[in-house]
Amino acid sequence: MTMDECRDQIKEYIQPRIYEWTMIVIYSVIFVVGLLGNGLVCFVVFRNSNMRTVVNIFIVNLAVADFLVLLVCLPPSVLADTTETWWLGSVMCKIVPFLQVSGLHIMLFKKLLPTRSK
Repeated sequence: MTMDECRDQIKEYIQPRIYEWTMIVIYSVIFVVGLLGNGLVCFVVFRNSNMRTVVNIFIVNLAVADFLVLLVCLPPSVLADTTETWWLGSVMCKIVPFLQVSGLHIMLFKKLLPTRSK
């Protein structure tokens, strides 16, 4: 195998394919919309004093948790899905799935909480 063939093989393996570019675009849209939406929820609740109810503070907690999951989990997930390799070491390999499952549990727990009627 010549050096040119070797470079071509490496380039073909490293460059994302069309379905991977589609996945990157979808993840990027989710990332931007998630950050904007969760940021707006926090902004509205903290900006308006009449919005600071117990329920809205719980919603802000969910927004902050979702915000952190988006910041910590989404970029490594995109990287791992497109390159089919984990580049971020053993610590992040344990942290990312833990945070993903913890965020899911927070959302499910919030849905399962009984609401008080007045």
